[in-house]
Amino acid sequence: MMGAEQELERQGYHLVATTIDEELHGENSLPPGLDPRRLDGLLIAGPELSSRMMARLLALNIPTVLVGNALPDLAVDSVSSANHAGAYQATRHLIEHGHRQIAYLSGPADWAPIRERCAGYLQALREQELAPTILLRPGLRVDDGRGAIGELLDRHPQVTAVLAANDPVAIGAMHAAKEAGRAIPEDLAFIGFDNIAWTENTEPSLTTVYIHKQHMGKMAARRLLDILQNPHEPVATIQIENELVVRRSCGCG
Repeated sequence: MMGAEQELERQGYHLVATTIDEELHGENSLPPGLDPRRLDGLLIAGPELSSRMMARLLALNIPTVLVGNALPDLAVDSVSSANHAGAYQATRHLIEHGHRQIAYLSGPADWAPIRERCAGYLQALREQELAPTILLRPGLRVDDGRGAIGELLDRHPQVTAVLAANDPVAIGAMHAAKEAGRAIPEDLAFIGFDNIAWTENTEPSLTTVYIHKQHMGKMAARRLLDILQNPHEPVATIQIENELVVRRSCGCG
């Protein structure tokens, strides 16, 4: 986990990386081979983690910090990106540059970060009394973006700008839009989310919301160390601000 390992090692702890799959492990809280009695703390990252799975992990009574996600129905410390604010800023940027028909290509609606990004998009439109256009996708891969754009253009040909739930969806949608004969950004402007490595090398380069993942990892590790030293501290929900990286896909770079 970026940023977290160095922070923990400074204090004499070691980070063991593994995956937790709710379907694979069923009712078991941890993957095989991990003994909860030998764990000082847990840093748990991932937008897809359900409240049910998280509740089972919390029942182990191990100091825990959720990273990149927030589950408001559970009393668990979390460090996440300011998803709502990032999507709001991106949508406002498109509105300020003349767009009035802006679509949101969403991922799984039960993932908290995706819901937060959708809420930011909706707030920006609501303030300008603009109608939303939301297209739900089953995943957040390039193929999900490619599959979305045909449906979007068929059902909503008036759309002039797209905010995608993440960068792979935006990149797939851009490729499909160009194959359909749409010029970017002249016919369709695009903004992604995350600022992954590919975004500078797409054609055109992708405007995106930059999530400071390394800083998020460091803050999560520091929060976990605080809990280890002061186990009775109240639960904290920390959000890391992000920034809009403007490139050519929105017509401004």
